[in-house]
Amino acid sequence: MLRIVGSQYYFRRSVPLDLRPWLERGEVSHPLKTSSKLVARQKAALLYSRTGQCFEEIRRMTTEPTRKALTAVDIIRFYEQFVKDWENYHNVRLQEEETKHRVELAQQALRTKA
Repeated sequence: MLRIVGSQYYFRRSVPLDLRPWLERGEVSHPLKTSSKLVARQKAALLYSRTGQCFEEIRRMTTEPTRKALTAVDIIRFYEQFVKDWENYHNVRLQEEETKHRVELAQQALRTKA
């Protein structure tokens, strides 16, 4: 699930066998953009859950009758958009946590001055 390259962690997950023809790969790997093992584990756990949801959605898209026949390119675009959405969500959450931390530090500083 986690792989370290240099000092940075990466998420890694095998693609289920039935989806490999659609995604044209045997595993997915994404940079977690951290050198902290604790942060990497937290991000990887969330990404593991999200990739599971993505795999289920791809299964649904490829097995349910649709108006348009899906191609491997359609599925890959869906997966790439999923990754971008996850990265955007994570960046927003990270900024939110950093802002909360700054507010807490400012409040602490005000209390110590009073």
